[in-house]
Amino acid sequence: MPRYAAGWNQPGYLPDDPGSVGEFDSLADAQAYLVGELDRADDIADGERAAAASGLNSLTGPGTAYAGGWAWWIQNAEGDAR
Repeated sequence: MPRYAAGWNQPGYLPDDPGSVGEFDSLADAQAYLVGELDRADDIADGERAAAASGLNSLTGPGTAYAGGWAWWIQNAEGDAR
């Protein structure tokens, strides 16, 4: 079963807080985590936040959405050769 890593960072940089990167058993769990974090990001305009959340929720595998100057991403967890 594939595992997923999810987090956010400024494009081109590693995450500021490695503790913000989570590992999940399902894509749906990774999506829910990032959408929840987006909801807490009060410095992102509502429309931009909603567009990023919609993009994340429409993923069928690893991918990235952008909001507030940040990349919000989901990828295969390390060691997952899928």
